[in-house]
Amino acid sequence: MRLQSKLLIILLSVTVLSFLFNILISLLLVRNTLLLVFKEELAVSGDILRRDIEERGRELEKWLNSNLTNSSYLKSKLAETRKRFSFWKEKKISYLQENWQNLPDDKPPISLFLHNALSRYLHNISQSSLLPIKRISVADETGFLLAFTKKPEHFLLSREKWWGKAQKGKNFVSWEGADLCVIIPIVEKKTFLGIVKVEIDAGKLFRTLKFFSIGETGSAHILLGDTLLISSSSWKGKEGPRAILTGDEYIRKKWKLRFLNPRQLGDWFLVVIQKKEEGLRSYREVFYHILRQFIVIIIGVALLGIFFSRHVTLPLRKIDRFAHEFASGKLSTRISIKTADELESLSHSLNSMADRLQETLKTLREQKEMLEKASEMKSTFISAVSHEFKTPLTIIRNYAHLLATGKLGEVNPEQKERLRRISTHSQYLARLVDNLLNFSRLESGEWETFFTKFSLRGLLEKVKEDFSTFAREKGVEVILQLPSRLPSIYSDPFALKIIMDNLVENGIKFTFGGGKVIIKAGKEEGKVRIEVEDMGIGVPEGEEKRIFEPFYRVDREEARKGWGSGLGLSITAKLVELLGGKITAKNKKEGGSIFVLWLPLKSGDTIEKGGKHG
Repeated sequence: MRLQSKLLIILLSVTVLSFLFNILISLLLVRNTLLLVFKEELAVSGDILRRDIEERGRELEKWLNSNLTNSSYLKSKLAETRKRFSFWKEKKISYLQENWQNLPDDKPPISLFLHNALSRYLHNISQSSLLPIKRISVADETGFLLAFTKKPEHFLLSREKWWGKAQKGKNFVSWEGADLCVIIPIVEKKTFLGIVKVEIDAGKLFRTLKFFSIGETGSAHILLGDTLLISSSSWKGKEGPRAILTGDEYIRKKWKLRFLNPRQLGDWFLVVIQKKEEGLRSYREVFYHILRQFIVIIIGVALLGIFFSRHVTLPLRKIDRFAHEFASGKLSTRISIKTADELESLSHSLNSMADRLQETLKTLREQKEMLEKASEMKSTFISAVSHEFKTPLTIIRNYAHLLATGKLGEVNPEQKERLRRISTHSQYLARLVDNLLNFSRLESGEWETFFTKFSLRGLLEKVKEDFSTFAREKGVEVILQLPSRLPSIYSDPFALKIIMDNLVENGIKFTFGGGKVIIKAGKEEGKVRIEVEDMGIGVPEGEEKRIFEPFYRVDREEARKGWGSGLGLSITAKLVELLGGKITAKNKKEGGSIFVLWLPLKSGDTIEKGGKHG
């Protein structure tokens, strides 16, 4: 079958299958998806309402605690007022019973009610509060009213239905009509002084709930245990709490409210509901919309498939053939497409890319050859010059030594000092020549390693001994801190000696007089860990890796004063890599630096074994 026909069949098949699959999804999942969306919307809206209600409840609870429950002033005035009212309770109780209902609401029946400090305190906290407090009443342990902000129906609170429960000494919440009543027993040193009753307008306290609505049928409700307390004004149903909590016709979300914990009555709950019918109203509309959408897509894809199958397949075959030939190494292959569209532009881009790639490869080959020749010439030059320097330097050092020791004739102290300087400088040049030779061999790959088992302790002691004179002249102490049992190591002792020489020499060179260079070693995690710690100028922050680059020197005045080619640490890093190890550098908080070297106890398969050192 031709590619054109295959393309057309594939496009149509994919479209039809997509249509059938989406229809199946619409039948099986759209209904549940819509319900989930409505539930999520309900949950988000309800959660915002819950936070507001809890915040209002916490404000009320905080106000009650600070002004009533934990108010020492209230307790003191309550105890004082109880004593002042003892006469009225004994002698004038009949007067109150006869005249209470006829007394005006805004004027208490006796002057003691009008002027006692407890009443003034209740008026003050009621008027200064932003909460919708309707009335605050205070009664003694018998229920006899001692103070209030607005005259209640009876002067004895003990007539209330909740009085017996409130005497148990715990806060109590009741619901009277549209008012939320909080009853607070007042106790001082385990002595029951009386009860405070606070009546709050619940509609105003939970005003956000009253005006809550979502969609056409969404509403919110507060329940205390199994009792429906208050509903939003959008609530049109007449069902009770059972229908709100369990009715199948509703989508609901329920939260436990955390304020005014009424232990005797149960928990507070916020329930937000919405009718499922409203949530599924758009179900059929969504289904028909999907159906119309995919019918249009099928027609469109069929037409596009015919067009693309005719006009796209031929240029694509040309591009495919060009790609295969170019990938096989035929760089002179070019492609020709005349479609006056993006495919033609793509063919020009591919041809241009092929031309540039061909030219680039040619240039790279030429540059590679030049670089290889330059590198070879550089290595040859460094090696030749280094070898030529080595013999004269050896002769200079030997003659300087013979002259300084007086074997070639007596010399005065001034001449000895100059000969010592000649010897020192020649030693530096010899060290530089050795570094150049080592660097040249490492760069050219001519370095050969010879692995053997040897004593690490002996090698480190030899390093310390070799640098004892240099350290003494600098006024630096070299300390060797090794454990009592240090394992032998299977590695290249010559390469490791060069590594340690470079690290210790650097440590001594950059450590001020009176300082220390400490060499530590030990076995850790199946490897050998060697540390060289100095008290020198440290490593510049951010350059911990650059110091291992060839010819790199720290750009500090202290470093510029000392001699150095910038090759020692580069050679060290390359040798560590040859030995299968790892090296890092870091600064110490108190000054100086630490170089940490990790080496395997035994050579791994990746470590190349060679002959003796060249």
